[in-house]
Amino acid sequence: MKHFYAHLSASSKSDRTVSASKKESIQAHIRTYENGIFVSMYHENDKDIFLIYKTGGTLGDRTGSKMKLIKQIEIDNIEK
Repeated sequence: MKHFYAHLSASSKSDRTVSASKKESIQAHIRTYENGIFVSMYHENDKDIFLIYKTGGTLGDRTGSKMKLIKQIEIDNIEK
């Protein structure tokens, strides 16, 4: 069963939706040439975890420099 859903839209002809189960994750890198954010979401220990990083964008360093974590959100899953 799918747990995560993501929708990306730039125009009506390029809409995309992806999904993943609790055992998988979804990542997205949204950027300009100079700046960007990388978002990752996954499930661990009955929590949904969302990580948001600042990146160097398309022109950023490609030698493996670390992205800067700017926000981490953890949400408990409550079974109904």
